[in-house]
Amino acid sequence: MKNCPTCKAELGDEYSFCNTCGTPLFLAPIDDSRSPVRKKRVTSILAYAGEMLADIIVTILSGV
Repeated sequence: MKNCPTCKAELGDEYSFCNTCGTPLFLAPIDDSRSPVRKKRVTSILAYAGEMLADIIVTILSGV
C-alpha cells in the first residue's frame, strides 16, 4: 500500500494516480548524464507577421 502525497489517501501499489485527487504517484527520474542542450531561438512566421502588422497600424495611426 502507498499513500497519496497530496491528500494522504491509501492506494494500492498498482495505482499510478490517486483516485481521490488525481495526483501522479510517481515521477520519472531525471537523467543528468546528458549534456546540456542549446536552445535555438525560434521565430515563427506568425510572430513576425504580428509584429509587422503592429508596426503598420502604429504608422497609420501616427499619420506618418
